[in-house]
Amino acid sequence: MVITSPPYGKQRDYSDIPEDLGNISLDEGGDIAYAKVFSELYRVLKDEGSVYLNIGDFHVDGCLANYPYKLKTLAEEAGFCHIDTIIWSKTNFKNIISERIFNPSYEFIFRLVKNVKTYTHNQVMAPTKDGEIKIASRPYDYNRDPNVFKSHYVTTGMRRLSDFWDGESVIKLSGVNKNIFKKYGIDLVHPATFPELLPVIPILQSSNEDDIIMDCFSGAGTTGVAALKLFRKYIGIDINPNFIEKSREVLNAVILNRINDDQDQSEEFKQAA
Repeated sequence: MVITSPPYGKQRDYSDIPEDLGNISLDEGGDIAYAKVFSELYRVLKDEGSVYLNIGDFHVDGCLANYPYKLKTLAEEAGFCHIDTIIWSKTNFKNIISERIFNPSYEFIFRLVKNVKTYTHNQVMAPTKDGEIKIASRPYDYNRDPNVFKSHYVTTGMRRLSDFWDGESVIKLSGVNKNIFKKYGIDLVHPATFPELLPVIPILQSSNEDDIIMDCFSGAGTTGVAALKLFRKYIGIDINPNFIEKSREVLNAVILNRINDDQDQSEEFKQAA
């Protein structure tokens, strides 16, 4: 599966690399470049895979650029099917100088799939008012064939996760059902850390252990950290060598921690035996 947040067209100082898509607007050739990106993603993605495309919007000459929708359209033209639009409510949104528009406090996460009949979908359950979160293993079965369904459970007080995500919902996801997140060594204590945990839900929802997670605009390696902690494999791609070097350090630290944890558990097992 793929989780990525492409650079906004000329909205930040990404790098001094001319080919960096953050330095190219869609009407200056960025549309052609992104079309190639989505075409390659479609080529390498398995039929079971999903793409989670996180992108926000911005204003040009006072009007919204509709940048997320334009990128989504390019992905659809490459062959992807758009099945979900998730709203990520940001806690650290930037104040807009203009007093004539609202502060943008959310970004889109478009969920795109290659094959609507076979994509992986492990249901992530959210609690009702007095419920408990659990993650149910229930593969999506397009034909409703009872022989295809694996065992799963439905518990009162649970419901499917909604398409509105904020820091509070992820706090509940990690806090109520501590066993799932303790297994992966993930601890979330404050909504401000939500961006670092943003890839966790898509990874749990749309992949299984040992699957490959890719981020083709990997930046600081946030997706990779989540992937490795959740016992997935990771491929990160970025045009900026500084980002590659920094993310390599972060990812190596995650791997080292996993090795140390495994050694500690092995030692505890020997002592118990």
